[in-house]
Amino acid sequence: MLKTRLQALADRTQALAPAQLHSFWRNGYLVVEDLFDRPTLAELRRHYETVCQQARASSEFGNFADQSATDSEAHEVMTVNQVCERNIFFNQLLYASRILDIVEDLMGPNIQ
Repeated sequence: MLKTRLQALADRTQALAPAQLHSFWRNGYLVVEDLFDRPTLAELRRHYETVCQQARASSEFGNFADQSATDSEAHEVMTVNQVCERNIFFNQLLYASRILDIVEDLMGPNIQ
C-alpha cells in the first residue's frame, strides 16, 4: 500500500523528477542543486548573519554546544526560534513557489 501511495506521488510531481523522489524515499534526504542563484544565496547569507547577530546581542538564542568545553562563538551550535517572524526575507521563503513545489512533491498537497 505504501509503495502504491509513493508511486502516486511520483506520477504527479511538479518540480522533482521521479528519480529524485525515489532517492529521497531511499535515503531520507534530498539535495536539490541550484535551488537559488548566487545573488539570492548572497542575500540569504546576509540576512542569516543579521538574524544571528541580533539574536546573539539580545541573548535570544539557544546554544546546543557543550558549554563546559568553551563559550566561544567558534564552538556554538546556535538555534534561533521563529526566524520567519524576525525577518521578512525568511518569511517570504515560506511562500516561494520553487520551494513549495518541491515540498508538495515530497509530502503531498496538504502543507501547513
